Amino acid sequence: MGDCYRADGQSVARWLVRNGHALDWPRYSKGPFGSEQAKAKADRRGMWQGDFLEPWEARRLKGN
Repeated sequence: MGDCYRADGQSVARWLVRNGHALDWPRYSKGPFGSEQAKAKADRRGMWQGDFLEPWEARRLKGN
């Protein structure tokens, strides 16, 4: 989990999650962007426009 900040101090990761372009992976991040992800999902933004399986769930199901 990493984060970068814009010149105005705003989190790039937070923006990506909020707009549905990235996922908050609570196993590593401890969930700091959970509310942004829930909002993006509710608003069907970015990747939330369709259905998909989170990468960690896909790997778990494959046994990796």
